[in-house]
Amino acid sequence: MNRPNNLYPFTLVMVEGFTEELFYNRIKSSYFQKSRVKIINLKGNWNIEKNILDKSSAHLDKHSDTEFVICICIDRESRSGKATVDMERIKNELNCYPNIQPNKIRLYEAVQDIESWFFHDIEGIYKFLQLARKDLTKSVLRKYTPVEKLNHQDLSRLFKQSGKEYRKGYALENFINNLDIEKIRNKSKVLQEFCVFIEDIYREM
Repeated sequence: MNRPNNLYPFTLVMVEGFTEELFYNRIKSSYFQKSRVKIINLKGNWNIEKNILDKSSAHLDKHSDTEFVICICIDRESRSGKATVDMERIKNELNCYPNIQPNKIRLYEAVQDIESWFFHDIEGIYKFLQLARKDLTKSVLRKYTPVEKLNHQDLSRLFKQSGKEYRKGYALENFINNLDIEKIRNKSKVLQEFCVFIEDIYREM
């Protein structure tokens, strides 16, 4: 028998900008529509650890009788290097709250940035930009792999190629809504791990 909805944890998905907000809302509507998931836009990576802690604490204080899960979904900003947030600090700071456990605070990084993942659906990008599919030769496809070497500047160049301007944020809503989310999820290990983690939490709903 399924548990009542209010007995399930409440998941805060913290993203760093408006492009990420659009993308993760698309993920939510595709896979977690009935789940207790809230997307929180941190509106930039300036002072990001403080913003994460402030927003987490506000929810944990306000709903002290609710179990929480926190997923921090941000860009690494490079192909290598350490995480852009100190997860040990965040877990230690939130350790005083009985309604969240350290293993329920997770970090999911897009390398280099979220636009890197969009290239998993290069065919969808070409279709949206009305670029000739015949130009997607094997050599061109190799140019866009692995996606981890690509970023928003590479996407911007494709937009310019079709006479369009690439602007981050809400201007991308139509573009993001036309991407093949299933393909992107299946090809991205990090995104797949995030989705499976959330699905496991709400599996019986």
